[in-house]
Amino acid sequence: MNILQTFGLKRKLNFILPKENNYLSHEKWSYPSYNKTFNSRILMPPNNEAVHILCNHIVYSYKVFNAILSGRHLAKKRTSQFRKIIQGGYGESDSLQQLSAHIYDFNPFQKDGTKYYSSDKSSCDQNFDKARNHKKLFHERKSNLSERNDYFYFTILREPLQQVISAVFYYDMFPKVAYNKLMKKILSNPNPYSQNRMSFDLGLDSKDFYNVTSIDQFITDIDRDFDLILLMEYFDESMILLRRWLCWDMSDIMYIKKNSGYSKTFVTINYEQRQFFRYNYSLADSRLYEYFYKKFWCKVIEEGPKFWDEVLHFKSIQKTISNYCFSLPRNFTKLAFHFSTSVKKSLDDVEILEIPSSKWNSHFIVNATTCAYMMETELSMISHIRKWEYGFS
Repeated sequence: MNILQTFGLKRKLNFILPKENNYLSHEKWSYPSYNKTFNSRILMPPNNEAVHILCNHIVYSYKVFNAILSGRHLAKKRTSQFRKIIQGGYGESDSLQQLSAHIYDFNPFQKDGTKYYSSDKSSCDQNFDKARNHKKLFHERKSNLSERNDYFYFTILREPLQQVISAVFYYDMFPKVAYNKLMKKILSNPNPYSQNRMSFDLGLDSKDFYNVTSIDQFITDIDRDFDLILLMEYFDESMILLRRWLCWDMSDIMYIKKNSGYSKTFVTINYEQRQFFRYNYSLADSRLYEYFYKKFWCKVIEEGPKFWDEVLHFKSIQKTISNYCFSLPRNFTKLAFHFSTSVKKSLDDVEILEIPSSKWNSHFIVNATTCAYMMETELSMISHIRKWEYGFS
C-alpha cells in the first residue's frame, strides 16, 4: 500500500482516509444507511475537491462506493490549506503483511484533467482502454458508469491457506505449537482469519460462504467491478502488470521487502488437511482465488514474452536499491529523521544511487529519503498523509 501512498504524496493527490488507525471499515456498510458510520470514521476531501486514492482497508460495497465517489472524479484547484506536502525524495514500498484483500481505488486523472501517463505509451493506452471497455461491455449496472470509468479498481489476493497461516504467525496465535502440528491446531480452532476473509472483504455475505451459486455470482460481480486482480505470491509480476495497465514508470512501483514473516517450508500440510480447509473453511476464498489466478496468468500471456524481460529487469533494480538502502545508517531510514532541522547537513555526504534509463524505465535517483519512504510503516505513512492533507495525525 505504501506504493500508492507515496505515488499520491509525490503528486499532491487527495486521499480518503480513516480518522484514526489504518482501516476504513471491518464490516460491510449497508446502503443507504452507511452515512452515519461513514461520517464518524472517514476523512473526505472537501466537496469541490477530487478523490484520487482510496487504499486503506475497507469492505467493498458497489452501492456505497458509487455513492462515495459520485461526482468526485473531476479535479478542482486545491485551496491553500491543502497545498502542503512532505518534501524530499520519494520511494515506495508494498505492505507484504496484508492479511486480507484491500481495494485500491485510483483516479487516473491529474489536476488538469489529463492522465498521469504519457500518451505515446501505446500499449499502456490499450490496456487502460481495455479496463474502460471491460466496464462498458461487461457491466449491467448502468448507474454512474461514466464516473466509475474514471476510477481504476484493483485488489490483490493471496492463496487462502497461506493467508491464514500468515495471519497465525503475524498475530502469534499459537506460540507454543510446533510447526509440524500447526495445521492441525489451525483446523481445530476456527477463527475469523480462517473463514473466507478475502471474499468477505470483497463484499460476500457470510451466509453465502458455502453456497456455490452465490459464490459464483459474487465472483462474476467482482470480475465485472474490478479492472485488475493481482496475486501476492507473484508480487513482482503483479507490480509489472499494474505498471503496464496504469502506465506508470518503473520508479513508481519500487519497494523494499520487509515483514516477510514465516517460512512456509516449515509448516507441514498434508493433502487431507488442504481438502478439509478448502471445503470447511475457505470454499468462497478458494473459488475466488482459483478463478482470478487463471485470469491473472491469461493477462500476463497477453502482454507477450517481453513481459518476463521486464520482470527480470525490475528484480535486478530492486536488489540494487535494497542493498543501497540497507547500507545506510539506521537513522537515515527513519522518516522522522528527514524532518529534523539538521537533516540537510547530515545528508550532504551521503552518496546517492542513480538508476540509468532503459527500455523499461526512465532515469531516476534513489537517496536516503527515498529509502526512508520505502521502509516506513503503514501506520506512519497514514499519519503523515493525514497531517498533510487534513491538518492532524
